[in-house]
Amino acid sequence: MCAHTDTASLESELTHLPETFPGLEQLSDNTLYLLSCRHFVQFCGTYRSIMNPAVFCLFCNFRDLVERQPIHRIGGWYVKPSDYKYDHHEHQFVLFPARHVTSLQELTDQDAMDLLRLEQWLYKEFDLDGCSSVMRSGNPRRHVGTVPHIHKLVNVPDGHGPAMAYFGKTIEHWTADYQRMLIFLAEIDRRGGLPWLLTDGVVIEDFG
Repeated sequence: MCAHTDTASLESELTHLPETFPGLEQLSDNTLYLLSCRHFVQFCGTYRSIMNPAVFCLFCNFRDLVERQPIHRIGGWYVKPSDYKYDHHEHQFVLFPARHVTSLQELTDQDAMDLLRLEQWLYKEFDLDGCSSVMRSGNPRRHVGTVPHIHKLVNVPDGHGPAMAYFGKTIEHWTADYQRMLIFLAEIDRRGGLPWLLTDGVVIEDFG
């Protein structure tokens, strides 16, 4: 079962954000997850996951707001194609545990074995001859992830352009991300605020 976050503190923080980027040290971990979201639908999914993970965590329930469903499970792990594949990738897969954990330290030896077997299954199923892997775990300041649920990205670049994944960002990147987050929050307010966002079954579409 997913634990609830301090929703009142997060709501207060997001309501009183300054107009310009205040620096990472002034933002909570939950706000940092939102800060790295590149798309409005992604942002709404993460916001819902944080506010009520027991109902809306994208990796616990993989329900609304998740376009691509899991394609395989081994032990306690699922794999699905990424909903937000990076540019210049032939494939990008997301591997995540069925139970809600946020840090590598919470995984068991059996979890590690299941994860390895799932990656081996991907190699065989998609006839992969190579890949790169990224684990998003723990403090979001160390991995700039967008979902507070441990997951691993298996990336297969297509060889036709720069294939990049961020582990940290420059002040310029964070400043641009912050301005985008303010736009997303204003759009949520325009559509009805948190009562709208947290309505079960709400249809969320991108804008712009």
